[in-house]
Amino acid sequence: MVVTVYHQGQPVRTGLTGNISETFILDKGCNYFRVHAVDREGDEAEEEYEIYYDEIKPFLEINKVEEEMRNGLVYLLIQGTTIPGGSLTINDQSVAVDVYGSFSGSVFLPDNNVIMLRVEDMAGNETTRVLQYTVEGLSVAGTEPVDGATDVPVDRTITVTFSKDVQPGPAYDSITLKNAAGGTVSVTKNIGGRILTIKPNATLAYSTTHTVTIPAGVVQDAAGNSLAGDYAFSFTTAATHKKAVPRYVYFQIGSDMVMVDYAKAVNDAMNDDDTLYNAVKQYVGEAEESGAPVIVETDTQVVLDYQKALGAGKRFTEIINDPGYQTGRPEVQKELRVENGRAVIVVMQPGME
Repeated sequence: MVVTVYHQGQPVRTGLTGNISETFILDKGCNYFRVHAVDREGDEAEEEYEIYYDEIKPFLEINKVEEEMRNGLVYLLIQGTTIPGGSLTINDQSVAVDVYGSFSGSVFLPDNNVIMLRVEDMAGNETTRVLQYTVEGLSVAGTEPVDGATDVPVDRTITVTFSKDVQPGPAYDSITLKNAAGGTVSVTKNIGGRILTIKPNATLAYSTTHTVTIPAGVVQDAAGNSLAGDYAFSFTTAATHKKAVPRYVYFQIGSDMVMVDYAKAVNDAMNDDDTLYNAVKQYVGEAEESGAPVIVETDTQVVLDYQKALGAGKRFTEIINDPGYQTGRPEVQKELRVENGRAVIVVMQPGME
């Protein structure tokens, strides 16, 4: 029997006895071998082999490690890149590597918290990475309002931001918001990602210190970790502001325009509600109403454009929020009447400046 060995397509050794032994110098990369045999009757047989040769260890990079919770057990999602075609294992569990060298595997976190990644290329070169993973505890990253805040709006929504995404824990219903006297304020709460939102079901009292308490088991992360202990923070709501009164009210008999001039800037929180006529508010910088331009010179003025002209002797009431402040401030009630071609304030609520 004649046996011929080919290396990279070229014959390098022929044996006539059916046995052959030869030492080859391998090329870097892929070495292609073919063994061809012919017996005395002319029957042929052939085998092909590929041997890869290089001395460079494959690279192995870990790009992401993320905790996952499954049936009360902690798993780690590990993503990274290595040599395309490499054979990869994570804690002896085989993980697929795509044609670009990317991989993604999820493994159970053992008691010793040690994760071993091993990749081997076609030449048998091996690279190993050992990952010592510690499950991070849960903590509070910040609150709004911050602890010790003052002049907090009475309609403020409260938020607590944690160090990572959370879900309701066994003590979720134990969150409390209390005033200085220890009275509990009813709240509605929800969780979105890392943020716990606490919304009072009613406007808070003015000039009052409130305390939010987050017991340790209120929330937990994906691994089941809770806060190390109870967390509390306090804030004080804004003081009741004196009710404001317009400095000037410009009024002309037979006109459908009234201009009110305030000491403070008018903002979007301002509200006008006429009890006798249907009024339309006009603010600084706005266009025109009913085709007639309205000129407002400063941001402390507001023009009321009535659908009906206001004649002598008429009375009407305007209820206007304290300008320059947020919604929820006390309202001002005044009664105006036409007197000698100008508007006169007739009645005001007690306690106004």
